[in-house]
Formats: sequence, structure tokens, C-alpha cells
Amino acid sequence: MMTKTPVVALLGLLLVAPTALAHGDIPPRDIDTRVAIDANSLTVLDYGAANGLHEDANGRDSRLPYVPLYEGGHDHMTLDLREAYGPEGGAQVPGIYFRLTFRRGDPTGQGITDTISFKADGAEKSVAFTTKDNLAYTGIGLSWVSARLEPGTYEFAVEGFASYASLGVLPGAKLTEVNTLSTNDGKDTDVMPGTYHYGGQYVPDDAQVGVGFGVPPTVTATPENGPLEYTLQGPARLAALASTVTQVDLSSTAKVVVPITLKADKTTLDQLAALSVQAPAGIKAALSQTSAKLGNGTPETRLELVVESAGATMPGEIRIVADTDLGGHAELTLATLVPAPASDGHGHVHPASPGQAGAHDHQGRGAEGDDPDAEPPGEENAKASPSAAVAPLLALVLVAAIQSRRK
Repeated sequence: MMTKTPVVALLGLLLVAPTALAHGDIPPRDIDTRVAIDANSLTVLDYGAANGLHEDANGRDSRLPYVPLYEGGHDHMTLDLREAYGPEGGAQVPGIYFRLTFRRGDPTGQGITDTISFKADGAEKSVAFTTKDNLAYTGIGLSWVSARLEPGTYEFAVEGFASYASLGVLPGAKLTEVNTLSTNDGKDTDVMPGTYHYGGQYVPDDAQVGVGFGVPPTVTATPENGPLEYTLQGPARLAALASTVTQVDLSSTAKVVVPITLKADKTTLDQLAALSVQAPAGIKAALSQTSAKLGNGTPETRLELVVESAGATMPGEIRIVADTDLGGHAELTLATLVPAPASDGHGHVHPASPGQAGAHDHQGRGAEGDDPDAEPPGEENAKASPSAAVAPLLALVLVAAIQSRRK
């Protein structure tokens, strides 16, 4: 596949034009799996000036007039997948990140659309990126999209996330026939695997391409990688939470400080983690920081979790969550112990809450059928009605009156 002219004046990011790489020369990151690659690497009249010589301010070969070989579409180079967590509906959910690299085009009319198609266990699926200015990208079938110019290259990377649920897939599903298509204003321009479209026609792999100024150069396109497959493995964590403590004991103290460690997992790439904590009713819990950086120079970060009792009467769990900007997700759960409720000496339990100091905590019938609500012996007379206490005296008075009349 021939190389489309790159546009590297993106927001003034490049002051000196870097040496462009051949197709597929950018290796996948340690968190990604490469599922498609454009194997062509042209050395004659490469419009991206891949040899790094004679480049103008836009990365074009300054010796040649600009000819949009791909009719303004993107020149696709690589497609990587990453299973991780991503944003959807206000929550972090498991799914797939699609990362497409390409040389930027010249969108016209409806703009450029880059479609990624595949089959999941035989069912056809697709997602897409769209742009009208090579700067702002939106997604089709994607809940999150980001784009950037790859450092030190002319290659652009756009990345999007789709949840397993939105794609209708689960870990274990087999993705087959993975391919990409770029269109500009509705016209097919580039494909991967494969070569490209020109003048409305698909150029076969073995085509001889003549550019047509001066002495027409002859360039033979090399075969692309065939249909690629990938089996979903489930989301990678990319981060991990750990502690030397498994439970927080508030039974004899009102405040406990728990050491927490946040580590990178299976990657050395820079990550920014957002941290949150959830605590049960009656317990206050706060982390010493709500965000942390992980990366090559900082493989782990040490935190503190401050836990305080706020009238808790029942044990529970504290849940700590870390989500990173690469899709990493980690959780840590700590059990909580609280003071045992006080007893009134009659087998009745009184909650520790001052507002319920006189309330009974009925536990139901005992193992032998005894009613725990029955009054203890000796309390019946104390709680009997006044009329019941006077009845015996009245009886004595009546007996005395009868005897006096008989006399």
C-alpha cells in the first residue's frame, strides 16, 4: 500500500519534522495485541517521504507535486486491540479498545470514516471513527474516543472503547475476518488487509502503480497479512491494590489507619489512576489521595486509608476502587469489626446508639422454643394491675362481716 501524504501541522505539535517510519514499523504497546498491519513499505516516491529526506513543512517530499493518491482518505497502518475497562453510562465496564494508526488524509464533504469490521463467533460486528477536520473525532458504536499524533512519527492514532455488552460478546468469543476501510465523502479509499482504492476501483495486490509525472515510477505492492483472528481473554487489570491488613478492627478504638499499595500490573506505560472508597453505614473512610501516577519511574504508590467509627452497630465491608486512564481496574475489600452491642443483663441486646438506648433487640425464639419476650420470674406481680392486688383484702372484710352477724 502506498503512503498517503501526512499532515503534521496538528496544533503546532511538531517544530522539526521527524523521520517517518515505514508501514507497521511502530511496534504495539505492551498492553495491546496487534491484529492487523499494512505490510507495504514503499521506497520510491513515497508521498509521506518515508526516507526522511526532502520533506517540506507538511512532511511531503518537496521535490514532487502533491497528488492525493488515496483521494483524501486515511492510509491505514496498524490495528491493535486491548481488553480492559472503559467508560460507559457513567460507570467503568469491561470491553475492547480499538486502536487504529494511519497517515492523515484530507477530508471533504461528509468527511472521513474509518470502519473496523470483524465477526464475533460468526456474527458480523463493526465500529467506526469519523472526522471532518483531522482534529476532532467521534465514534460510531463507541462510548469513548481519543486521538493523538504518535511521537516522533507522521502517524496518527485514534482509539475508541466499546463494552462487551454493546458488542454482544463475552470473553472466549473468537474474532475473525478483522479488517478496516477508510472512506472520504462516502468513497472507498483504503483497506487493511489489502491495498487501496483509486479512481473508484480496488487496486489488486500485484498492481504496478504509475504516478505519472516525469518518468513514471513503478512500485509493486507487497501482499498484506491475511484474515486475522483473536480470542477474547477478558479485561486486563493493568493495576493492582494490596494491603497488609485484611480487616479493620474498630471494636476497641475509634480510628484506624490502614496502609494501601497501588501497583502497575503487566505494563510499564504511564497511567493516571482515580481512586475512590465506599464504606458501610456508621463508618467514615477516606484515602490520603484520590489520584496517583504509575509508570516506568513510579511502579507503585503507597497510600493511607483512614477509617473512623461513626456509630456503626453492624460489621461490614470497605471497598476501594482504582480506575486508570489506560483502562486498568483494581478493587480491594476490607472487612470491618465494630463494638459488640451492650446487653441489659436479661438477655436483651441494646444497640450502642444513644437514641435507641431503651429499645429491645428481639432475636426471635431460642433453640428450645423459649420466648425471649417472656417476663423473668418475679416480675409478673410487680407489673400486675392495682385491682388484682386489692381483691384478697376485700375477701377478708366480707368474711369478717358475715361472722359478726351470726353472733
